[in-house]
Amino acid sequence: MKDDSLPHQFIVSDPVQCTGCMICAVECALAKYGVLNPKKGSLRVFRKKLGFDYTVSCRHCENPECLPACPEEAIYEKDGLVLINENQCVSCLVCVDACPYEAIFVHPDLDLPIRCDLCLGRAPYPICIASCPVQALQLGSEELHDKLHSQEIALVKQFLAFGGNHP
Repeated sequence: MKDDSLPHQFIVSDPVQCTGCMICAVECALAKYGVLNPKKGSLRVFRKKLGFDYTVSCRHCENPECLPACPEEAIYEKDGLVLINENQCVSCLVCVDACPYEAIFVHPDLDLPIRCDLCLGRAPYPICIASCPVQALQLGSEELHDKLHSQEIALVKQFLAFGGNHP
């Protein structure tokens, strides 16, 4: 039973703290698939201009657009998580296009969609959060995500106000 009094939670990255080291993605791939390959993890690390790095992972949306998009009904919700039944998935990848956050990735070997499941059944805490050496990842809500990214925007504006030089 879903507790609607709790805020909706997903992995939130702090783009100011993130160094882009990809340890989170490597640890995720190791925990889920037993390989040291960040492209096989359920989150991705991206670099924005000006050196800000950030991760993208499934937000486990309250009204996930990927769920009704799946023609095989392989995507389902359980305890506030949006999950993929890999046995039911036919790799049509419609869900990848349906995700407004671009947080569903294609496993390079399995040709299946992969997404963050918050280490459901594999770890007491999401391995990406536990492994981040600068504590740039945490479980959070949309409000926390917006706050962290607003701080990033403020820093970028400050940086640009000084002509791209450090103040």
